[in-house]
Amino acid sequence: MSWICANLLIASLSASSVAAQEIRTGIVNITVEESMGMVSGLTIRSAGRSVPTDTLGNARLSLPAGRQILSVTGIGFKPTEVAVTVVADSIVTVKVEGFMANVALRYRM
Repeated sequence: MSWICANLLIASLSASSVAAQEIRTGIVNITVEESMGMVSGLTIRSAGRSVPTDTLGNARLSLPAGRQILSVTGIGFKPTEVAVTVVADSIVTVKVEGFMANVALRYRM
């Protein structure tokens, strides 16, 4: 009987310690700019999450605290990666320069 009680006590302590190990997150505000202005419709990805930029080139992600890599992609733009340190329970602001990709057009005469 004492063996069962001991196992139940260990199981309940383990469950409470797992619940206490919440993943701490922070907010990252991203603005993507290009030499001709803000860039809308790009995709920002990090830590398994993604969000598109709005008409002003802004996006917002809630990410786990620590070093994260932001990946910025979109049709007609060179893919870009930016490292950011996310601070738990805080807001970090990042500006990313987007560069248009070289586009080769082919035509026949």
